[in-house]
Amino acid sequence: MSMPTGREKPTSLEVSEEEHRRYEEGDFEMVEVIRYFSRLIASGELEGLTREHKIAGRSLMKNGIISEDGEIDWDHYRDLKGHDWQKGVLDLHGRRVAFYPACAFDWLPIARLSHLIDTFVLCDVNARERDYVQSIRSLRPHHHDVPGFVCVGNRKIDMDRAAAGIQHELAELASGALLTVRERWAYSRMVQRLSARRSPGWGYQAHLGIGVGQERRIVELLYFNAEAVAAYLALFVRQRIRPRALCLKLPGGGWTDLYGWPDGPFARALARNEAGLPDLLVTNERSRVEGRWPYPHLWQRLGPAGTLGPTHALAARPTVVPDGSTYPLAPEAGGRAVTVRYGPLTAEAAEDAEAVVLSGSYLQMSKQGRDALLAGRRAIASSHLCERDTRVPADAIAADICGQRIGTALQRLSEVCEREGIESVVAPALGRENEGAELARWATEPGWPKRLTVCVVTPGDLHSYVPNAVTPPWDVREEGGGDHA
Repeated sequence: MSMPTGREKPTSLEVSEEEHRRYEEGDFEMVEVIRYFSRLIASGELEGLTREHKIAGRSLMKNGIISEDGEIDWDHYRDLKGHDWQKGVLDLHGRRVAFYPACAFDWLPIARLSHLIDTFVLCDVNARERDYVQSIRSLRPHHHDVPGFVCVGNRKIDMDRAAAGIQHELAELASGALLTVRERWAYSRMVQRLSARRSPGWGYQAHLGIGVGQERRIVELLYFNAEAVAAYLALFVRQRIRPRALCLKLPGGGWTDLYGWPDGPFARALARNEAGLPDLLVTNERSRVEGRWPYPHLWQRLGPAGTLGPTHALAARPTVVPDGSTYPLAPEAGGRAVTVRYGPLTAEAAEDAEAVVLSGSYLQMSKQGRDALLAGRRAIASSHLCERDTRVPADAIAADICGQRIGTALQRLSEVCEREGIESVVAPALGRENEGAELARWATEPGWPKRLTVCVVTPGDLHSYVPNAVTPPWDVREEGGGDHA
């Protein structure tokens, strides 16, 4: 379906039971989803429907796609998407892409990297379609893994084109030079198993909306029931595109050396890409990948840890930032003085602060370091730390700030400082990894505290708050590197 342009008012306010059924079953394209909600909003019927309908409809309104009277702004929606819809779902040129093979239904990278990635390509040959549909529908604004996200559109992809390319690569792998004899045998078995299917697998295109402070984002999810190496060859190697990020948190399915470096089949597929290797590797300690791939430099820690262990974004090239360097977020007249400081939260960083926000890193400091940090300063800590850890001062102010969405964290910090008369505060990184831009907006507003210093310890956190402060790995030119997403 082609992308409309301009503004469009609903020509009819009636919504049939068939349309409700198609939406519930995920049978709408995104253009149809928007028109569906346009009529529901214009007619007032949205308020009488399910909570899921209300969340999706209100998200479209908050993003400015649909007005309160049901008018659609197609040009604004095209700008939000940021790519040419006429290219088709499988043309990934010009997009900031992350590729996640053997992913199961782990949505955490989407929640944590929405400021760096426009399109997330996930694939899992063992995934079941009904499990995918159930999982994507379970996303809620307060979901524990993907806070703030809601699915505003989910449609099934016509797999004839996609499966043709992937099946072709799969068949070539079974007899090609990319694999060892043992690997060819395993792929031959897989080709036979997949060829026995009545259908060429399945795939979905979903759009996920999230609010970051006053900003509204929509990211795209492409989910394929496909074999990882064949999918990467078809979607990236043949198109000479390298993803910005590669995620290997759950390298399961298949033999144990599938994701080995440099001798595994997936590593050899990456090496064949003329555009080069991905810029970031997202992995975790339990994946048995970290430390073996050529990504030795920590870019950012991604939380929460969850059941898969701590998650890290690693870079192939170092990003050098002088320890102790500061980056003021210049406010407008009457705003707050907010500074981002590169380095741990220490007594030196807190030199001019009246209060310190404590996080888990405080507990890892020596007693001498803790005493120096809090010398002559108030402590602000979570209620959990105040109640259960004797290393937190007895007179600490209880406020749950760390680990919250950035809007909540800043609001609670403001309330505490106004109530206690605290004008200057030093704190660790606040909010989620993808929410740094909200801090700059907050700095323009008058209020408490008057001065805030945020200490960050990874280049990714600094880039999130102050994008121009560092040169990210994807902006570093490599000799012989091709064009990439």
